[in-house]
Amino acid sequence: MKKKIVYFLPDNPIGDKAGNTTRCFQLLSYFEKNKEVLTVDFVSFLPWNDASIVLFKEFFPDFNLTLIPKKGPKKTNYLKYFFVDKLPKIWQAIFRGKASINLVTPYIEKQVRKQLANKTYDIALISYASWADLIQLIDARYSIVDTHDFITKQFIDRDKKDSHHKIGQLFQQEIDLLKEFNEVWSYSLEEHYIFEQFLKNQVRLMPVSFKMQELDPGRQINYEVLYVASDNPHNIKSIHWFSQQVLPHLHDVKITVIGKICKEIPAQESIEKLGVVEELDAYYQQAKITICPMLSGTGIKIKVLESLSYGIPVVTTRRGVDGLINKTNNGCLVSNDPIEFALLVEKLLNDPEFYANKSLEAKTFFSENYSATSELKLLNTIFLDN
Repeated sequence: MKKKIVYFLPDNPIGDKAGNTTRCFQLLSYFEKNKEVLTVDFVSFLPWNDASIVLFKEFFPDFNLTLIPKKGPKKTNYLKYFFVDKLPKIWQAIFRGKASINLVTPYIEKQVRKQLANKTYDIALISYASWADLIQLIDARYSIVDTHDFITKQFIDRDKKDSHHKIGQLFQQEIDLLKEFNEVWSYSLEEHYIFEQFLKNQVRLMPVSFKMQELDPGRQINYEVLYVASDNPHNIKSIHWFSQQVLPHLHDVKITVIGKICKEIPAQESIEKLGVVEELDAYYQQAKITICPMLSGTGIKIKVLESLSYGIPVVTTRRGVDGLINKTNNGCLVSNDPIEFALLVEKLLNDPEFYANKSLEAKTFFSENYSATSELKLLNTIFLDN
């Protein structure tokens, strides 16, 4: 008999190239390869456009896609909006308090109950502590929360009013939500350590792996410096810092930017904006180096690992190497100083021997710590062997 899995992610894994959705797509692909023994209900929030739905069904034809409305009735029907959505939220806020990392609203609860009524699962996989409360609505023999990020820190980074005065309260909420699961996943070494100190359930450090990529030694370099990012607040802050503080110190260097972050960047002669692209491989194949100028945020940076999987060195800030098993000798050059950041970019571009050494570092570090074999073994233990 096939194992039944329900997998929740609030975001569309087809419509974006952000790190969390990249990771989700990899996991869905793993489930698809094991469709002879696994059945999957994938649950996400609307809106999805028609093209995304079609693509999802092409990639994963055997999955049941369940799309749930996140918001209640429109305010044009005010009475219905007030009683169905607004009033329950008011009561919820009274009991939870204004500073809460729990994003599950009464309306969402109602929709999830409606969609998953009378369904039972062997394994429930919920993404993010903010949505962990959904596990209370799901009948599953075994439960996993995929944390992705340390939500308490994310909440504070968003500059919520008075949130800095309620760090203990927020952290306690996060721990209480995670306690409800049989196991907790973390991809970051630092976050794994934090969760392991405060949780009695199993905390796994999940490897994030990609296939090691081979680059043609004679390849043509069309992109000197590549930056791939979504338009989340951390990336917006980071690209503004890079544009204003680092870019003036770079001389005759072209920056190519891919992703939704492009719409947040003012037009500049030295920045080429390509927007969202279908496949990143062709751009990595033609890139010399990548950058990851993160100033805030939590968790491991998927874009850094992607670059290292190609043996492409990364110039980054201290936040860019968060979560990595080793912070040095890994193909990353780290500086929070704008001038030094620019100098590291230019040294990689202009010093072939230095570049070759860092490229070799990247390949060695990635192959030793983020191989697909170790991740596959762990996933098989969780989903196939239990």
